[in-house]
Amino acid sequence: MNEIQQIKLYRCDEIFCIVDENDGNLGEGSYGKVRLGFHQKYEHIAVKCSEMKGGRREKNLVEKKIKKEIGHLQQANHENIVRVYGWTNWPGAVAIIMEYLPAGNLKAILMDEDIVLGPLLRARFGEEIANGLAFIHNLFDNKRLLHGDIKPENILMTEDLHCKIGDFGAAQLSNYTGSTTTPRHRDLRSAQMTLLYAAPERLQNISTKLTPKYDTFSFGMTLHMILAREMPIDAGTPVQTFSDRIIEGQRPSLESIQTYIGELEVEGQDDDAAVIRFLKEEMTRCWQQDLADRPTMTEVNEHLQSQLRNRDLNVFHKLVYDASKDLCLKKPSFVQNDNLPINRFCPPGFKVHGNVFKALVKKQCCTIRKFCNTNGIVCVTIYCFFLLLI
Repeated sequence: MNEIQQIKLYRCDEIFCIVDENDGNLGEGSYGKVRLGFHQKYEHIAVKCSEMKGGRREKNLVEKKIKKEIGHLQQANHENIVRVYGWTNWPGAVAIIMEYLPAGNLKAILMDEDIVLGPLLRARFGEEIANGLAFIHNLFDNKRLLHGDIKPENILMTEDLHCKIGDFGAAQLSNYTGSTTTPRHRDLRSAQMTLLYAAPERLQNISTKLTPKYDTFSFGMTLHMILAREMPIDAGTPVQTFSDRIIEGQRPSLESIQTYIGELEVEGQDDDAAVIRFLKEEMTRCWQQDLADRPTMTEVNEHLQSQLRNRDLNVFHKLVYDASKDLCLKKPSFVQNDNLPINRFCPPGFKVHGNVFKALVKKQCCTIRKFCNTNGIVCVTIYCFFLLLI
C-alpha cells in the first residue's frame, strides 16, 4: 500500500516513557499497552505498544497490522480523528506514536457522576463522533474506510472536551458495493470488535461483510451511553445473553433517558429536554434491525448539526467549564518523574526491566547518601531501606 511508504519511523531512543506505572500507563488491551511518552518535537505523546512474538512470519503479520492501522490513521487527517505521528520498534516490540489526549476516553467521562454534562454538550459529543465517521466513510473516491469498533472507550477527549475517534485496529477498506477488501473472521473470538456495541448481523454471522451501516449501529449504541450515562448491559447479564437479545431485536433500556427528560421538564428546561428527545430519536434510527432502515453517517451528521447550528458559543463555553471543574487531566511532568527510552520497556507487560529499575534505585540511593552525609546519621535508615530494594 502506498500509504505505508509514507509512515515516519522514529528511533526508539527518541521516545521516552515514565517508569512509574501510575503515571505512565494510559490503558491496555489484547494489543498490549498504551504508555505516556515524550518526544522532543511533540512533547507529550501516546505510545501504543504491541508485542512481536513467534517466528518471522508471525512477527511480520504483527508489523503489517500495525502499519495498516497507521496508514488508515494517517489518511484520516481530520479534527475528529486521533492524529498519528509514526511508529517505532525495538527487539520484541513495535509501537504506534500518536497525539496524547489528557482527558482520557469518553466512557470514563460518562461514568464519572461528578462531571456535569449538559444536553447540548452531549449533542456536541454525538455530532463530533458522527462527523469523524462521515469523513472516513467518504475518504476516497472509490473506497470507504470503515472503523469496525466504535464505542465510548475508543473516543478520546481533548482538554476542552472535543471528541476524536481512535483505535483503528479493526478498520477495513471497502468498495462502494460494500464488500470488504480484507479477510473476514470465522468466529466471534477472533474478531476485533466489542460485542456490546456490535450490530445484530455481525453477531449472528461473523462472516457477514462489514458495511458503513455497521458503524451506524455502533454509533447508535454509543449515543445511548452518552444519553443514559450507563452501560448498555444490565449488571449480572452475561454478554452472550445480551448479544442474543440484540440479534432478536431487543435494545438497551430507555428508562434512564426517559427519566432524565422528565427531570428537565419538571425543572422548566424544555429546550434541553427537546435536545435529549431529539438525540434519543436519532439513536433509535441508528440501531434499527434492518440495515436499509439505518441512516448513513453523513445523514446523521447533517441531522445533528442542524440541532447545534446557530447555538450561542458562550453556552458551550459554560458547559465545558462546568464539566472541566471535576475533570482529572493526566499530564504528569517528565522532569519530576524517572523516565527511560521506550526500548527499555520490555514486552509483554511493557514494564521496565529489573536491572534498569535497580539502576534507577541506585541513582536515588546516591542522592540519599549525599543527603545523609549532610544531615546526620538519622537518615541512614532511609538509605538502608533503598538498599534492600536492589
